[in-house]
Amino acid sequence: MKKEEEDLITPAELHALLAENGEHSEEFEFNEPIGAQHLTSLQKAVVLLSKQVEELQLQLHEHFELQSRQQEQFLRQFKHQLENKLHEDLIRTIVVQQQSAIQEENLEEEDSSELSLQVIKSEEQTAEDTQPTYSRVRSYSKIRKRKKGFLEKLFE
Repeated sequence: MKKEEEDLITPAELHALLAENGEHSEEFEFNEPIGAQHLTSLQKAVVLLSKQVEELQLQLHEHFELQSRQQEQFLRQFKHQLENKLHEDLIRTIVVQQQSAIQEENLEEEDSSELSLQVIKSEEQTAEDTQPTYSRVRSYSKIRKRKKGFLEKLFE
């Protein structure tokens, strides 16, 4: 019985609650237990408390909705940033691969041009070594004629 009395609202608490919400209750002594004579005041207190509970539930619901929207927005931003970062990394790797491929091609072209120059030089040296000096003049005139004929054909 004492536990039930401890859990119940005291007359002072009831009066403070009603006064806080603009309700004026009948005068009663704060020491006497709340009984049937205070039933109307108790009903008003229950209505006020239920309204407060509804308001708190609405506030809580709004808070959860706001928090949910913020989390969704944060996730969208994170996803967008992650996609951008992946895209940048992908572009960066493609550019690096292209640059390395271009460098390899340049090295191969340089190597092949060096080889062709060496082959041409070696052919010229062998041609010069095998032919006498007087035939050079003839070969130069033949080269000029070929060059002139080639240019004429090219521009026709």
